[in-house]
Amino acid sequence: RDIHSFPTRRSFRSLSYLSRLKSVAKSKSLRLQTLGILEDTSEILLVETQLERQGIPRILVAAGFHGEECGGVWGILHFLERTPVSLLKRFHLSCLPVVNPTGFSRGQRHNFWGESQNTGFCHVKPGEQGPSKEGRLLLAHRDMLIYRAECGFLSLHEDIEQSGYYLYTFERSSQPGSFTQKLKSTESLYFRPIPDGVYDGACVNDGLAYCHCDGSFEDYLFHNGVIRTACTETPGTANLSIRITANAALIEAFAAFALSESRL
Repeated sequence: RDIHSFPTRRSFRSLSYLSRLKSVAKSKSLRLQTLGILEDTSEILLVETQLERQGIPRILVAAGFHGEECGGVWGILHFLERTPVSLLKRFHLSCLPVVNPTGFSRGQRHNFWGESQNTGFCHVKPGEQGPSKEGRLLLAHRDMLIYRAECGFLSLHEDIEQSGYYLYTFERSSQPGSFTQKLKSTESLYFRPIPDGVYDGACVNDGLAYCHCDGSFEDYLFHNGVIRTACTETPGTANLSIRITANAALIEAFAAFALSESRL
């Protein structure tokens, strides 16, 4: 499908988005279900390939934690629409396309209640905010999500102020490994890394903040048994079509990595 046909972030709740998600789920035998319902009746959706085969790698992908970051949301849909069924059957993919539906539908970073979605999951200090309504819903499904992230978790974010990429990764090694390098090399096909420096308290060097504990969901999952996690930040000032393509490519790279690891 032509990626230029993707509507804007404000169209998440529209018939167009939901009909396309339902259409691809039906055509490719994906499971589309409601993970939970928020107080304003907004739904957090989970879409995944069928758990039909034992021994295939399981990966979890999420997007839309912050409502103004739309590239990852459309990147998930673009990946699902363009990926052949034959490839989707080789691994088990679970996706949370929009973690923050109330923020996304309004084009604002935080949810309707002014809460931040990707903080407070762990390392919470006295006086700091704990998990948001969406975060508590994710935690209520903790074991199910950890099971689906057996081979890793990828959180697709964007920095709306940057023209370059960066990413946060966690691996069980003192230095970044092949998982980190796979994601970095994929982002580098589309964007340059941001200048070295400190961003939101994280020291970023050559586009990477490694094992930075910030209380995010990827931080929480890593410290609760998921072997590797990542948060990618594509540049929000770049062309939307390119950002969608890049985010779909990151999912593809993640799946390819998981498949290669499962054959070792």
